[in-house]
Amino acid sequence: MHKEEINMASTAIGAAGEDARTITFMSKEHKEFYLEYLPKCRWKDVYHEALVYCLGIDRDTRKHVNKIYDFKNGSVKPECLQEGGGKTTTTINLGVGLAKEGKKVVLASGRPINGIVPLAEKLNLSKYGGYMLSFNGARITQCSTGEIIYNRTLPADVIAPIYEITSTYPGLDILTYDGNQILSGIASNEYTEKESFINKMEIVQVPDFVSRLTFPVNKLLIAGEPSILEELMPHLQQKFHKLLNIYRSEPFFLEIMPQNIDKAYSLQKLLNSIGLTADSMICCGDGFNDISMIEYAGLGVAMENAQPIVKETADFITKSNDEDGILHVINTFL
Repeated sequence: MHKEEINMASTAIGAAGEDARTITFMSKEHKEFYLEYLPKCRWKDVYHEALVYCLGIDRDTRKHVNKIYDFKNGSVKPECLQEGGGKTTTTINLGVGLAKEGKKVVLASGRPINGIVPLAEKLNLSKYGGYMLSFNGARITQCSTGEIIYNRTLPADVIAPIYEITSTYPGLDILTYDGNQILSGIASNEYTEKESFINKMEIVQVPDFVSRLTFPVNKLLIAGEPSILEELMPHLQQKFHKLLNIYRSEPFFLEIMPQNIDKAYSLQKLLNSIGLTADSMICCGDGFNDISMIEYAGLGVAMENAQPIVKETADFITKSNDEDGILHVINTFL
């Protein structure tokens, strides 16, 4: 996916004597959204240009724009700001209650550690105990002490060839993480922006990606159009099948992991270390990378918004993320 530009002085919107300026878009869809929705705004000023530009970056906000902004009245819809807030707070309070009762709460995610910490803080896991399983299980952190109790990293010599192969496919970006930053190795695209939005981490464009990675890397993420990733995935799997675990977490994210690493494998390591078994575990998820742990758990739960293949592996299907499906699981089984 390539970035697109328009010169505002050559458009109807910019024809009112404004200084010529160029706007760079993250994708064709971003540009089309901007050109479609900016004329619908009640007011035509730089503030609304910025608003429509930001709403168009991510596919989710493009999809739900009419739930977010009232174009007739020219205002953000209040119900959008509050939607799900009360339910989510209830879910978090129940999660804290489970931790208080001594139940082990594990946040298992493909996100980097800094993308999980905010939720762990809301659940007060540093006080009541719990674990963060980040990078799809490549790292396990004990919340009460901050100790890393399990850590797997990629072989350093695979990074350069993976980068080189990825660079030959159009529109893809290759990412990894350094502290609070997402390092972008090729060119940021719509899905790089999505990863940044999910984790609340800034994107840093790295001119020499391979040379920049002088630290141990838990995972690489390749972001791009699903159809392109479908072509790339078997190529990488065949070349690195004895060294790496390669799978998609979402249609637009391809995870490059150390060999054997997935959520189920790391949860097994954790359970063994604390004297529990899979029979006593409930796992909830909605992504491709959740399948292994849903199959492994005593009770595997898929969210209503999960991909169809994820639902097929589950013992129980709960409500969607937007409907606080975790709350439904807690009330039903705990």
